[in-house]
Amino acid sequence: MVLAVILLFAMVLPLNAGILGDPSREALIRSIVDMRFLHRYTEAEATIDSLRAEFPNDPAPLFLKGSNLHDHMTHREDYRDIDRMNAVLDSAILLAGKDLSDPWNLWIVGSSLGYKAMAEVEKGGYLSAYSTSREALGYLKSAMKSPQTRADAALGAGGYFYWVSNSLGFLTYLPLVPDNRDEGKTLLKEAFDKSRYSRDAAAHALVYVFCKSGELDSARVYRDYVARKYPSSLLPLWYDLSIAEAEKNLARYFTAAEKLAEALDTLGLEQGVNALEIHHYSAIAARDLKLWDRAVFHCDQVIRLGREGDLKSRFKNEIKDCIAIRRLALEKAPK
Repeated sequence: MVLAVILLFAMVLPLNAGILGDPSREALIRSIVDMRFLHRYTEAEATIDSLRAEFPNDPAPLFLKGSNLHDHMTHREDYRDIDRMNAVLDSAILLAGKDLSDPWNLWIVGSSLGYKAMAEVEKGGYLSAYSTSREALGYLKSAMKSPQTRADAALGAGGYFYWVSNSLGFLTYLPLVPDNRDEGKTLLKEAFDKSRYSRDAAAHALVYVFCKSGELDSARVYRDYVARKYPSSLLPLWYDLSIAEAEKNLARYFTAAEKLAEALDTLGLEQGVNALEIHHYSAIAARDLKLWDRAVFHCDQVIRLGREGDLKSRFKNEIKDCIAIRRLALEKAPK
């Protein structure tokens, strides 16, 4: 059956199809996705660069390189490489745009624009991000017309429909601002069920979608899928925190935050931003739970991390907050 499916894909591929449509390259490209979910971004980049050297005229390695840069920046909460990422994605868009008869090139252009839109959000450019994401959607809709790329393109299209409707939810009562969140969920599920390369990214998105909608049993299904496939990834720990927050269970939230903080601490300064933020969340939760010794511990970690590099100025409010929580905890702790 598997062989028959592979042969079917081979028969329907256009003659000018790039490596994304080549079944013989599928395992390698999926391995790059795996590296990113395991936070092995340097290894992923080296693999992509080798692919780029082998296929210099194919836009796929450039897209993979740009999206890998984005994931690495998000992992570190350090967006200083945004200009580099945009330059790589612009090169992918330019190269893919030379042949839009290949549906994978439509997918590359749409997905590259999607990553650029996310970068614009991270820089605070919400209006430009909306415009860029609308342009991305046009290419993704075109890619969805092909059975080869429909399910992979459904990832970006579903994300657009859900998050734009969610962000503009206060306007959805107007006739020209439809609420497309259900369509977004449906498309993300299609990407999970049927896509070639986007299954894991769809699972990742669906955890947060279902947390936002309060469908926490469904969120746990996709959380468990990622945890089983990538047991050493930090992502399930982040999911646990989001699920506990969504269910408004302070004790579980504190437990999830402590586990995540412990994991982040083992990774050193690369995770300094995330570690400081999660220790801050842990300190607040410990205070509210009256766990005074744990509140002191997490405040000490925030104060320690706040001495590193630019974190002192970036997180001055969190540091100030933890100084106050620490003082309160020492007053309340049993003598």
